[in-house]
Amino acid sequence: MRRSRPNTRRGGRARRRDSSGARARARRPRPRTGRSRRAGRRSSPPGELYGSPSRAARPARRGRRRRRRTRPRRLLRTGAAPPPAARAAEDSDRAAPPPREFQHDDDQIKRLLGEYGTGRADNATFVVEVRWGARRGALVVADPQKLRRPKCACWPHEVLAALGIGGDHPAAPWLRVTALQRAEDAFVFGPSLRADRLTPDASYEVVMADERASMLERLSEGDRDKVEAAVSRHGDPLRADRLAADFKARAQRRLKSIDRQFAAAQSKNAALRDAHAARVADDERRALAKVTAATVDGKIDHMDSLLIEASYLETSLDTERIPLF
Repeated sequence: MRRSRPNTRRGGRARRRDSSGARARARRPRPRTGRSRRAGRRSSPPGELYGSPSRAARPARRGRRRRRRTRPRRLLRTGAAPPPAARAAEDSDRAAPPPREFQHDDDQIKRLLGEYGTGRADNATFVVEVRWGARRGALVVADPQKLRRPKCACWPHEVLAALGIGGDHPAAPWLRVTALQRAEDAFVFGPSLRADRLTPDASYEVVMADERASMLERLSEGDRDKVEAAVSRHGDPLRADRLAADFKARAQRRLKSIDRQFAAAQSKNAALRDAHAARVADDERRALAKVTAATVDGKIDHMDSLLIEASYLETSLDTERIPLF
């Protein structure tokens, strides 16, 4: 809080009370400096006792004086920069040497491959069998008796990989591992499962959250009927070779349709024709990859075949129904 200045203009004496309650004499006012209010001139020459000190009599400031920031001057370009090829030629002598080529007979590489291929890494793990439907797989788990226990755990994606579900498998996005069950014991993933709860060389049934039907529910009623009709004509159980042969035959019919439309339109855009043909070939390749990933003992699950057919219906280029040129 700012303290008010004592009133001494009209000869009155300002008083204040001290802590004991008695009146005390006010402090003597400081002499004024600068120009006099009545006379309009300085009360004392600079440099004297009660006047403002002169510039020469002022004490030096402590610390460094701030320098004014100045922008760097822009240098005028005398000529255009050399092209990238010329700069690369000039800096070729200063460039770093190329990395050393991989040598398969390197002793260090052999030691690492032996250590992590069939060496000490295999001695620190154990294997359990996982089952889901007709699928069987070997799940490799870190051994908590030989490694740090907090670091030994198995994850749902490892179980799916052991079952061969992943990559091009049509059901991979719609399956989620929730638990491993053995007899009456169920070991739930949350989100991982501790390895010390599993028994080496034991067999476990995989509990899945199956959401494959939700993908088929997204289709319209007409598309769902087309998918059911395309799968049902191959019989049950569905053989993988028959389904693969059907996708190859459809691809050949679509390629012939492209040539027919190209000739009928008398088009000279051969690049567009080749692009359509490449699209049909790519659709065939992706469908065959899904058939191969979903095959178990030469057969395909009915729900997986529906997913393959639905994906082919939604993403492939049907040249027999679409005008291209």
